[in-house]
Parts: sequence; C-alpha cells; structure tokens
Amino acid sequence: MLYFLDFDRVLFDTDAYNASLPDEPGCAPFADELRAVVSEKRDETLTGGAARIAAWEKVSDALSSGALTFAPGYLSRFVYKDVPELLRGLGNEAVIITYGEYERQRAKVESALSGIVRLTVLYTKDVPKAGFLASWPGYNGQKAVFVDDRVAELEALGARFPALSLYEMRRDGTKGDGRWPVLRSLAELP
Repeated sequence: MLYFLDFDRVLFDTDAYNASLPDEPGCAPFADELRAVVSEKRDETLTGGAARIAAWEKVSDALSSGALTFAPGYLSRFVYKDVPELLRGLGNEAVIITYGEYERQRAKVESALSGIVRLTVLYTKDVPKAGFLASWPGYNGQKAVFVDDRVAELEALGARFPALSLYEMRRDGTKGDGRWPVLRSLAELP
C-alpha cells in the first residue's frame, strides 16, 4: 500500500526551519523581513498572504542564485525523530508529496533527507495535492494512506479520492479539525 506523506510539518519541522532562516548568511539582505513574516501566526491558506509570498520569493531567489545553500544533511536537524525509521521501513511504499515553489522545496528535501535512500518525492509546485495526484501516473485511486497537516488539502483529497485513508498530523499539539483521525507522530500510523 502507498503512504503519501506531506513534507512540511509532517516529516520536517518547518516552523523551526523558518525561524532559523534569518540567521543564514544567504538570507542576511532580507533577514528582518523574514523575521517579521515568521513571527506572524501561520494561516490555513496554501500561500499565507502577500507578505509571506514576497519573503519566500526572496528565499527562492537566494537559492537560485547560490547565495543560500544547504549541504547534504545540514537540514536533517529539522526532520522529526520518527521520520527516518518510518521512511526506511516503508521503502518504496512511501511517497513524499510537497506543495510549494520547486527550488525551495527541493533544497529542503534534499538536504534534510539526504541519508535516506529510495525516496519518491513529488513536487506539486503551486498545484494543490488532490489535483496533482489526479494527474500522477503512479496513483489510480486505489486504497492508500495520506498524511497532511492542512485541512484544505485533506478536504480536497477526500472529495476526489474516496479510497484514501486520510490522517491529520498535529505535531503542534492542537486538537485537529475532527473529520479525520489525528496523529501526533508517524509511529501512530496503522
């Protein structure tokens, strides 16, 4: 069975990573802007609003220009402790699926998970996951597990793919939406 695992806030402590970015030398020219954006509470939209978009575009530009780089393994400190063992155990059945600007997501995934082999990673870019999955040839609607922290993504996935077993990840300790089983750790997966 396939296990679709969102990257940010399911496998990777994105909030701690975001808070660390202003201290990266490649982000120095816009560090104050990043601090301001990171200090605001995250909303449930996919984009996060105009100020957040502008700040993350600067991160993407710094990555593209080479001003900001992450060596293999450098970001592994932000990978949740339960992730490496689960990914190794699932092997080819694990599919990481991540929304966001390609270069920014690729840099995080490749650095954070560099020591784990046999990874399938789907970069949806700006396409919501349900839409992306509908066009991905590796999935045809069969029974599978999907873990995400975004309610909007889970709603769309449930509407489009009734055979998916959906789980809401709440590593932040909140109670969750209530429509799907809540996980606090990937060790709780059936």
